[in-house]
Amino acid sequence: MQRQQGSVRGPLFGWLSVTDRWRVGGLLLLLSLASVSSAAPIEFSYRDLEGNLHTAADYRGRWIVVNYWASWCPPCLEEIPELVLFQDNHRQDAVVLGMNMDELSITELQQFAEQQMINYPVLPVLRQRSPFGNITGLPTTYFISPQGELLGRHLGAITAEAIERFMRRH
Repeated sequence: MQRQQGSVRGPLFGWLSVTDRWRVGGLLLLLSLASVSSAAPIEFSYRDLEGNLHTAADYRGRWIVVNYWASWCPPCLEEIPELVLFQDNHRQDAVVLGMNMDELSITELQQFAEQQMINYPVLPVLRQRSPFGNITGLPTTYFISPQGELLGRHLGAITAEAIERFMRRH
């Protein structure tokens, strides 16, 4: 991340002032939870910060909340405590997977995750293809049913309560 007076450079929005980034984030929130559906179960395979492999099949029978984020993204940082709370409350029936889009070393990312008290797997995915297509904004969260079906997408920061409402509706 590079900084210049009042602006932040990130890979998705280029040079925007912090205020403009918040405006963009607000517009993205208006899109809220979009319903999407996949006929076939979603498949993916990523390694976490410790080198452990995580696949969609590993979590069949549980909800999977796939959250694309970066450390330079203010709305992403806002939602981390919400995702931590959600994971604490749903260890038996759901898992959050934090798909990190930073250009940080594994050590830097481990330190960041520890400082933020992230209690769910963090998977560095910057240069890897997403099973959901192009990620057009951060944060973006996908919801996969216990049967492996993609049921929804949320663009913008999300709360634990919003995730729980989505799960109850589906």
